[in-house]
Amino acid sequence: MIVGTRRIRSHVRLHPQDRQSARILRSALPASSAVLACSWIVKSLRGCFRSSLLSVFFNEMMIIMRFPKEHKAQVRQRIVRAASKKLRGAGLDSPSVPDLMKDAGLTHGGFYGYFRSRDDLVAEAVRNAAAETAAGIFQASPDLTAVLRAYLSEEHLRHPSSGCVVAALGSDGWRKGKNVRLAFAEIAQGLARLVDEKLEPDAEGNAISNRALAVTAQMIGAVVLGRLVTDPKLTGRILSASREAALKI
Repeated sequence: MIVGTRRIRSHVRLHPQDRQSARILRSALPASSAVLACSWIVKSLRGCFRSSLLSVFFNEMMIIMRFPKEHKAQVRQRIVRAASKKLRGAGLDSPSVPDLMKDAGLTHGGFYGYFRSRDDLVAEAVRNAAAETAAGIFQASPDLTAVLRAYLSEEHLRHPSSGCVVAALGSDGWRKGKNVRLAFAEIAQGLARLVDEKLEPDAEGNAISNRALAVTAQMIGAVVLGRLVTDPKLTGRILSASREAALKI
């Protein structure tokens, strides 16, 4: 009933980049009761393991099983951070699952050990990007003037992959699946709330002020427009005029 490591290897054809994963798996087989108990499944499905995709998936699942939950959480967060940067630079549709996993330094075989679907990863990546903006621009700025100086800057325009995800991807977010749409809805409202806190730090109640909504719209629109134009002087005017207009609202 038990399949030896040599037996499994004869039915697995791995890409060279997955050989290390295979070595880890083979070294774990003698000590892993879970693998031994389920080895009859591998034997019965040995024909299926001629598929490189299935073999990579099996290897990745075994590796995930060997590490504690803390390690899995750390790897998951690494994938989310890498995807957050990749998506803001390349767009919501372009990067595939293998592309996103590669940017995290991983093969794609174990993707579903961390996420139920690509949309789940995208939603998490969007929220992660929003948290970066909250920390890098809002928490680091003492008042609205400082926020506008950082947000409506040429530095922000030139680096969308590390900037505000609403400005970078918001126009596409509403077209996506439910999970992604909900993520964008949350962070858009959260962005307006952050602006409101800078406008009126001591305000009571949960309602976002009309002034904060107008300033937020001014900020996002200016970044989108500034990235569309190709004339550097016009880009500078857009940013400068938007900073002035936002402070007058």
